[in-house]
Amino acid sequence: MDSGISIPGTRHNFRIGLWLILAAAFVLRLVLAPVWLGYEADMRTFIAWADHAYNTGLFGVYTDGMFLDYPPGYLYVLYILGMLHHVFHIPWEGTFSILLMKLPASLADLVLGLLIFQEASRRFSLRGAYALTLGVVLNPALWLNSSIWGQIDSIFMIFVLLFLRGLRQKKFAFAACMLAIAVLIKPQGLLLGPFLLLALAKQRDFKAWLQAFGTGAVTFLLPVVPFMIHKGFSWIFTLYFGTLGSYPYASLNAFNLFALFGGNFTDQTKPFLFLSYQTWGTIGLLGSLLAASWLYLRIRNRSGAGQLAAALFMASAFILANMMHERYLFYAVPLLAAAFIWFGDRKLLFVYAGFSLTFVLNVGYVLVQSWRKLYLIPVHDTLMLLVSACNIGLLIYAWKLGWTLAKKDFGHSGRAKGTGSGEMDLSVRSQVQKSDFQAIRKQGRSDGDLEPENSGTGKESKGSRFLGKKDFLYMGILIVVYTIIACINLGSAKAPETYWQPSEYQENVVVDLGSTQSIDRINSFAGDGEGKYSYWFSEDGIVWDHEIPVESDYTKVFTWASVQPNVKARYVKIVTDKTGFRLHEVAFFNHQSEKPLPVLSVNTSGGDPSSAEGNAGYRLFDEQKDAPYEPTYLNGTYFDEIYHARTAYEHLHQIEPYESTHPPLGKIFISAGIWLFGMNPLGWRIVGTLFGVGMIPLIYAFGKRLFGRSEYALIPAVLFTFDFMHFAQTRIATIDVYGVFFIMLMFYYMYRYMTISFYKVSLWKTWIPLGLAGLFFVIGAASKWIVLYGGAGLAVLLAISLTDRYKEYKAAKLHVLEYPEDEENQRKIRVFPRYTLYTLLVCLVFYVIIPALIYLLSYIPFMMVPGPGHGLKDILTYQVHMYQYHSHLVATHPFASPWWEWPLMITPIWYYKAMYAPADTVSSIVSFGNPLVWWPGFAAVLYTIYRIFRKMDRRLLVLLIAYLSQYLPWMLVPRLTFIYHYFAMVPFMVLMLSYWVIYWMKKKPETRKRWVVAYLAGAVLLFIWFYPLLSGLPVSKTYTSWLHWLPGWRYF
Repeated sequence: MDSGISIPGTRHNFRIGLWLILAAAFVLRLVLAPVWLGYEADMRTFIAWADHAYNTGLFGVYTDGMFLDYPPGYLYVLYILGMLHHVFHIPWEGTFSILLMKLPASLADLVLGLLIFQEASRRFSLRGAYALTLGVVLNPALWLNSSIWGQIDSIFMIFVLLFLRGLRQKKFAFAACMLAIAVLIKPQGLLLGPFLLLALAKQRDFKAWLQAFGTGAVTFLLPVVPFMIHKGFSWIFTLYFGTLGSYPYASLNAFNLFALFGGNFTDQTKPFLFLSYQTWGTIGLLGSLLAASWLYLRIRNRSGAGQLAAALFMASAFILANMMHERYLFYAVPLLAAAFIWFGDRKLLFVYAGFSLTFVLNVGYVLVQSWRKLYLIPVHDTLMLLVSACNIGLLIYAWKLGWTLAKKDFGHSGRAKGTGSGEMDLSVRSQVQKSDFQAIRKQGRSDGDLEPENSGTGKESKGSRFLGKKDFLYMGILIVVYTIIACINLGSAKAPETYWQPSEYQENVVVDLGSTQSIDRINSFAGDGEGKYSYWFSEDGIVWDHEIPVESDYTKVFTWASVQPNVKARYVKIVTDKTGFRLHEVAFFNHQSEKPLPVLSVNTSGGDPSSAEGNAGYRLFDEQKDAPYEPTYLNGTYFDEIYHARTAYEHLHQIEPYESTHPPLGKIFISAGIWLFGMNPLGWRIVGTLFGVGMIPLIYAFGKRLFGRSEYALIPAVLFTFDFMHFAQTRIATIDVYGVFFIMLMFYYMYRYMTISFYKVSLWKTWIPLGLAGLFFVIGAASKWIVLYGGAGLAVLLAISLTDRYKEYKAAKLHVLEYPEDEENQRKIRVFPRYTLYTLLVCLVFYVIIPALIYLLSYIPFMMVPGPGHGLKDILTYQVHMYQYHSHLVATHPFASPWWEWPLMITPIWYYKAMYAPADTVSSIVSFGNPLVWWPGFAAVLYTIYRIFRKMDRRLLVLLIAYLSQYLPWMLVPRLTFIYHYFAMVPFMVLMLSYWVIYWMKKKPETRKRWVVAYLAGAVLLFIWFYPLLSGLPVSKTYTSWLHWLPGWRYF
């Protein structure tokens, strides 16, 4: 029996935290599973077997024409999966099909976590049990193997753990049953049979032997007998022996001893050190079994003996035996976690982490190579050799640790006496609960209750205003200064509006300049649409030559395009080569003047020269005052404005939207500026710029909530205001600014929700910030899907807040046992279940129902486009298109930047370069971070991660969760990425940096305050220094050379 004292309600108290952990792990797997097919050979084999099982009938699945080397156990699951595909007409290898095929193994990961928690909760404190469970279900080794690769080893390991639990509890019939199921799933279960024999050897009860073997035999035969009807009695033995001998290689991409010495995919019969690989592998396997058996017999009276011996055996078999696949080290990983529960030595966690890492490197590398159609790792591959050597070193360390643990004196509970520094204190739960209860009584509230404090704690005195005169003064100065800077040279308020749109091939416009002119440059401004046209030149209007073709494609919309004919002509003819484009204005220049050459007359083919409608070509020359000689970003689109500004215009005019890879709301925000100021650079940029201005009071308010004092709130506000990316990214007419703005808002209000308790204020008042967080979540998601990443962070923070309320409820229940007359705690006990339920229902409204409605309403401009293809069904198709675009995008770009480069700013993104700047002058727009903000900011993030495990501060936890919920998903995105994708993380990085600056300053405020002021001034001065490269201001190349700090910082 397991030792430990039971406490009423303890099991129930575990549930909320446990289910939250499992739910988070399940969501992670749901996100990962459909992104990749997985290991193609395995997944397509499982798919073929599932389809075949359903088509032929389960018990006739082992046909001669089908390769099928798995035992019958998992075929029952595959049959169900095949039936689901056929009954519901799910296309094989579609997104949902891949998810469905990986679902059993993904769920098995969670069951492994549940089994670990059940054991750990008997040995550790609640926090320790949670921590170990998290370390298992979030272990990349598990989700890489099940949810990405698509293998079923986790299902096998469930029954292995249950088998070993049965041995520990001396329930041998149960253990035999679990082992039989494991063998039915994977032949590797046979390797663990000797442990059952060793456990039974001590039992002199013949009945125990009979029950074990009888139960095991019946459990094994029941699923197998139906197949024997078709295949005969001996078939099952042939299947197992055939499977065990079907891969005659020393190593099959397993990074082990044989891989280290050139045996990867080498015939196992080839000689190696006087013997063959096969002989050495057999020696290794038998030696591992003997050593593990000796260890098991040495410590068999101690709880966890089977888990430790089996873990070492499985690791040894992988590293020392032949015919090992890359995945077979997986079996040791959950066993090491289970062994740690009973032995408590932290060195076991080191082995667990070490083998998890080498497994991820091994399996991940093989998987990535398979996607490149490279299925055999070369024998001299550097990574394989290094990881193989690490595995051997880890195995030696693990066995040394095993011998050490075997020699220790253990008490009845199985915990080593005289626990040293390397071992975890495994105090029984009753002691933990008692200390928790005493702490709760002393505090009068739950440790997790996060309230706003003052002077760095965010607490507001009763009746005080959150923002005072000083706050409005600070914010006002920053807003005015930044608004002026941001609006200077934002863009011209003028752009050509009228246009010529030819409807026929060869339709043309002939321009008479009045006399022969030198034409050195032609600038044209195109609208939406795509097509082709060409310029022809003539001196007499009869003979035309010097054709210059122009492709008016998506890269030239709402911007000035230039060609340089360098010809002399009186007449210019613009000929339609392919219809579909709109041309707004054309201007002819020579080198003698920056003003357009005057146009004497314009004639449109097939038109009436005396009619404005008939002579539509005249519209090409009716706004010559707006035609620049040297086009710049001030009078046209640049970078992704060609998509987003164009689509905003199309939404406004009920034209089929060109950009369909993002939701429409961000472009609708842009269209508001166009509606107000016209289709010109100021119009399409002004709204985003104002949203950037709005971020300043938002981050100031966030800082005030977190840090309490106005001076402290000023620190993140200054750092964020003068961050380079905040400036560059909000002045370009793309949709990132809207997503980031609403990400900031939703986390602000979720933090606000966490600082109030429904025990202390009216329940409906807590719903206001909670509902606003949900409202801004959907507005952001309808602008850009990056906000969905943050939705996971909101869910975690909500769970933490409700867990805090639950802790108070639990403390109240303990408290009233001693003080039943305490009305406050009696009230907490009464209202908690009801208030929690109401809060979850409110979440259903504000995070599901209202978001669905708002998201749908954002498609109104799309639905207003005339013609078919704009109904509700098409909106759903739109979502599928967006997902497929981002998940399957394959592209290259010279300024692309993977996620690990972003915080270090290895590769900034170069948005714009002026075409006609003088030779020694540069006019560029670059987006990246302020080095005095990003580099120390990322250090602050890393330090926060380190400190969060040493001393919990809920403010840091909120910021870290917000940061990681936006950052971690990008680590799993295979598509092309850029540094501007980091913009969503910057506000929370700045707030974490500010936290530690304030923390440092408060140690010695008299002397350190001036250093903080100097630091802020340095960030502002750096912004001023780099301002030309953030704004497009022309400067000399010598000046920009001083700003070339890293090799990837290319500006011209």
